[in-house]
Amino acid sequence: MFLKSKLQKVLEKWVVNKGDLSEALDAIGDIEINKKKDAISIVEALKSISYDVKVKEHQFSSPVHCLTAFFQDARSKEAYEVFKENGIPELRRLLKEGLKFPKNREDDLMFIMKILGIYQQKQDASLIAEVALSGFQSDSYMWTVIFGIFDEEHEYWKVLLEALRNPLPKDFIRVSYLDFANKLLMGKKKIRHPFDSDQGVEILKSYLSDTDRDSYSYAHSATVALPFLHEKSRTELSKLAQKHPDISVRIESDWVLAKLGDKAGVNSLKNWALDPNYSSVACAYLKELGYEKEIPSLALEENFVAMAEMCDWLSHPNEFGRPPDKIEQYDSRTLYWPPTDDERKVWLFKYNFKPLEKGDKLETGISMVGSITFALFGEATQDLSPVEVYGLHCAWELESNEDSRAPKKRSPASGLKILKQYNKDL
Repeated sequence: MFLKSKLQKVLEKWVVNKGDLSEALDAIGDIEINKKKDAISIVEALKSISYDVKVKEHQFSSPVHCLTAFFQDARSKEAYEVFKENGIPELRRLLKEGLKFPKNREDDLMFIMKILGIYQQKQDASLIAEVALSGFQSDSYMWTVIFGIFDEEHEYWKVLLEALRNPLPKDFIRVSYLDFANKLLMGKKKIRHPFDSDQGVEILKSYLSDTDRDSYSYAHSATVALPFLHEKSRTELSKLAQKHPDISVRIESDWVLAKLGDKAGVNSLKNWALDPNYSSVACAYLKELGYEKEIPSLALEENFVAMAEMCDWLSHPNEFGRPPDKIEQYDSRTLYWPPTDDERKVWLFKYNFKPLEKGDKLETGISMVGSITFALFGEATQDLSPVEVYGLHCAWELESNEDSRAPKKRSPASGLKILKQYNKDL
């Protein structure tokens, strides 16, 4: 007689009594699905759920989400096959049922589509396309995740691509589909771009003509598509991209020109390579297109490269979301760096961000490159000396590494004390 696993016991009890499945699963800790019997118990739990009824109240802890998540954790062939043969049909059923009464279930249904994509069934590619065309959750970022699963290695990427070609989907689904098509063509797939049509060109034109800052990423996606359009459409849209208010779109349009052999695009990329705010992407494009030898020598100098790296970090959407208005090197030296236990060159940069709106204040600080590229906002202020900033970053990195040498309280002084133990000349 085989003993039941903790997971089996929890799921069998939940099928009878229901309740908070998430809390019950948390009580047994991390779970990896290695055994066939555990996969079977998950499928049986899914079978006990019906979505073919209206929802009376929002469920903060969804049993469907908990169970569906296990499909990502199959660690054996046996478990995977159980999910594929018996579990996927249940997820397919729940998706179809849930779409009849989607209120308060949108997140579950989007997650189910993600898993259906991962398990690569032709009918599910068609089902996902059907849902996309219906406009379900048309502004959800999860559509980008779902389309991302159908990369060039996916067995049924073409099913999804062709099903949405005409008519094109709406809203953010349309942008996610555009990025999906761009990626396939960049990967050398021999297909006609789905936006290479009268309808598609008008959509791309609207993206490139929109001056709303929140829509700049759409213009960027539209520009990436340009090399794959007929010449007449490409020429018209390229002019819009070249004049776009967002610099990143203009750089992308230079990439288009350079990709098509236009020397003007190459020269423009070389100029961008000399601007630390945009140097990294310009140099990457020059390398990609075979013009690596034309990268200006200044753009390859280590101090400049370090500054460009910092500009990239500050520009990330999770940080300031735009390049600094001013950046200058504050210090550079070679130190023994305790968090990595080696000797390395490190840099500090002072940066300023002017206010974008009335009432905003000037943002200033000091950031570091050389170990973990980072800016300790509000801590690494411009009144600190270089060694104090290094000390602060040292303390922060030791904390992040859960290193026993980390000070009990992070400060410039506590970190500098540790640095001086390894660098006697500080």
